[in-house]
Amino acid sequence: MKYKWTLNCFPLADRKVLCSDQSGRSFLFDARTRNVATMPDLHKPKSSIPLSLFVPSADPDDGGGSVFVMESIPRLEVGHSGRLSHQFEAFVYRKPTMTSFSKSWHCQLLPPPPFVCDLSKYCENFPRITSYAVIGGGSHICISADGVGTYC
Repeated sequence: MKYKWTLNCFPLADRKVLCSDQSGRSFLFDARTRNVATMPDLHKPKSSIPLSLFVPSADPDDGGGSVFVMESIPRLEVGHSGRLSHQFEAFVYRKPTMTSFSKSWHCQLLPPPPFVCDLSKYCENFPRITSYAVIGGGSHICISADGVGTYC
């Protein structure tokens, strides 16, 4: 039996790379210092070709930001309208509570775009995300997918 180990790498700023394996385990590698730090695990591993988008913090001394990780070909989630999806996640550098003194990385689920919950969009093939962008200072992601349009 052959075992397959995959490692997806998502570039950040300042020569840092977020890496996640086929089990969803994640770590942050700093190429400048050669340090490795553990990260929270993804809620569910992503496919072999996930997409990522890094949004740096507004404060350059903060050292954080947000990393959005999503499936490039999301699967249908019938009955999940309005719920969070394991296919769309974000690593966010924030305080865990309002009374905390320090920030750390957290992984949180995000709501899927509407086409992921619409059976009529999945007639023949699963739509592939062809382009994506962050708007509103990092508060929204706009996604375009083959044959289904653009959603924010």
